[in-house]
Amino acid sequence: MGIAPPAAAATVINVATTGADAPGCGPVAAPCASVPFAYNEAAPGGTVRVQAGTCVMTTPLVIRKAALHFEGARAGVDARTRTPGGPGETVITTTLNTPIQEDMWIAQANGVSIDGFTFTGNADGAGVSTSENFSGYQVKNNIFSNNLKGFAPSSNGAIASVFQQNLFFNNNSSTLHPGAQGDGVFTFRPLANATFSNNKFQDNGNSPINIAGGEVPGATKNIATNDNSMDGEFPVVFVAVSDVVVTRNSMIGGFSGVQVSGACHNIAITHNVIADKTHGGILLFTGFAAVTNTNITIEDNTIERTGTLGHQVVSEPARAIVVGEHHKPPHRTAPREGSSAEEGPDGREQA
Repeated sequence: MGIAPPAAAATVINVATTGADAPGCGPVAAPCASVPFAYNEAAPGGTVRVQAGTCVMTTPLVIRKAALHFEGARAGVDARTRTPGGPGETVITTTLNTPIQEDMWIAQANGVSIDGFTFTGNADGAGVSTSENFSGYQVKNNIFSNNLKGFAPSSNGAIASVFQQNLFFNNNSSTLHPGAQGDGVFTFRPLANATFSNNKFQDNGNSPINIAGGEVPGATKNIATNDNSMDGEFPVVFVAVSDVVVTRNSMIGGFSGVQVSGACHNIAITHNVIADKTHGGILLFTGFAAVTNTNITIEDNTIERTGTLGHQVVSEPARAIVVGEHHKPPHRTAPREGSSAEEGPDGREQA
């Protein structure tokens, strides 16, 4: 009876600025010179390992090989401990003279992982985007800075996707799109079974996380946003999403904390610290989707010093259960559809 040979180890393709793009490049002693060439040499399930240096993209890298892993020089190093433009980074960028007119890296296969890079300088789109037709993405330990938007995630949710320990800094580049305001994370396409955890958001001009699911009704769901630092930012925004948990995030300073903006269902906002905001702590309204929000649970948050609004939770008519928005007071319920409420700033009804 024959014995099957051991499975071959996944291939590692190395990339370095001192390398050369030639067929067969990739060993440590003979690295490729560019990420696109190394990608062509890699096999599904393999690894593209990129040493410190700068890679200038002139066309998007479209990743269509399943379970392909990209490792930058800072793979495994929490991006929240690093500085944009700091030493030892693997930098993926583009130029204003040769804009790529799309996101720099576009993942279109199951199980793609991206770890330990800096994506910066894309005034036309995101540093990285993922396709709604696949899932199981891991994007971690990366810096996203000075892009029109940092990261544009989508997924069909068949396999859980995890986005963690990234730094989103100053993604406001409007050079090619005057008047645009940047987001750390932005998507308007389906996103399901995804977790954003232990990320840091700083100086993103519009929102740290902006998830609008209206393009495909019902396809944006099962999303967790936990243990992130969003100090000084505009609100986390949800439109037309369901089954979302927002918990244990720090949201100190800036405009407001969380904005539930219509057609949202089964949203739990718990154990967050929301303070020193100029326009309220948590806003529930239908300004972006004219469908009532339902089953919104707000519980055990610390919300204080919320600026111009007299209350920490502001709500248009919505079917919401609100518990403990002021340091855990007795149970209260936000106004139900058709009930009376005081009118707050900007014409919204205030609970």
